Amino acid sequence: ISGTGFGAAQGSSTVVFNGTAATPTSWSDTSIAVPVPAGATSGNVVVAEGASVSNGVSFTVTLTNYLDAATATLDIAGSIGQWETWYGLASTSPLSQSTVAEHDGTYGLSITTTGPGDYWGVQLANYPGFAASSGEATISFWASAGPGSSSTGTTLTVEWLDSNGNILATNSVAVPGTLTSAWTQASAKVAAPQGTASVIVFLSGQMATGSIIYADTLFVGSSD
Repeated sequence: ISGTGFGAAQGSSTVVFNGTAATPTSWSDTSIAVPVPAGATSGNVVVAEGASVSNGVSFTVTLTNYLDAATATLDIAGSIGQWETWYGLASTSPLSQSTVAEHDGTYGLSITTTGPGDYWGVQLANYPGFAASSGEATISFWASAGPGSSSTGTTLTVEWLDSNGNILATNSVAVPGTLTSAWTQASAKVAAPQGTASVIVFLSGQMATGSIIYADTLFVGSSD
């Protein structure tokens, strides 16, 4: 990032990519070196110091989501994509397309738990998952808890598989602390190993019986 008036050192200044904070690797009054943060989306990049914010400069992040649109965005009317129950969920309607809570778009995924030990999990129904390839990847999701609900250990887990269905590596990213009604993102950059042919995805956590969690805007894919 080139400009003027950034200051000789970063101090408390921040760099934000369309709402996602980044971690600069070098800083001077006229130049900032900063990698694009995991989970960033196309928009403006700005430099901020307190209430003072620079002009925004447009940038584009090229992403390839391995998940199909119905599974990733939940925005195909009447569909929850490939999501199915795994454990700790209600025997009737544990998963549904939420029309009252969504992070982006029109719908989100609603998950209702009734399980023993209050642990819950959902998984993809299309084993061995979606086609994928080796290289740098981003895994990311947004989640919130329903009214009167909370969840801990809310985690997205991915397994990278070879063409024979063997697990090559496992990665996960979790919402820190206790999930509340505020939409919260968990995102990480990981490496899909050589030989990756597909990816299978799980969501899991712990919350009290009868609680509801919402998930939306899931991304498992390559980032360029």
